[in-house]
Amino acid sequence: MKRKFFCIACSALLTMIASVTYAGSMIGVKGGYFVWRPYFKDVNPEWNASMKNGSGMLSGPVICISLTDDLAITVAGLFGTQEVGWDVEEPDNHKKYSVKTKRYDIDSAFNYTITPNVKFFGSFRNVGKIEHYHQYCL
Repeated sequence: MKRKFFCIACSALLTMIASVTYAGSMIGVKGGYFVWRPYFKDVNPEWNASMKNGSGMLSGPVICISLTDDLAITVAGLFGTQEVGWDVEEPDNHKKYSVKTKRYDIDSAFNYTITPNVKFFGSFRNVGKIEHYHQYCL
């Protein structure tokens, strides 16, 4: 469903670019190395006291289209993998846990210039993740 929506949105965007003679566009890339606090730290502090902050690289495209002097559409995406791990000591064994998360963050914005110093701005954000849990006994 999301893939269909993305394809339809891209097709509509390309059609708008091709049909509008004034359209100016910019294409770029953004990225960064992000550190985040896992929500597991707030759930039960006893079993995850050794949990570290998660980290990972996210990167993706940025597309901006100026349809007129006053109207612009921007779409940006971040995609990547982040990971966090922790140890749990029990009387009879030692366990290591890790969570690898595939994250995506897609932002879109519409900008309309009312005057040079006043702009109307509306945006939509779609954030998601797919998590994979691993447990190792030592």
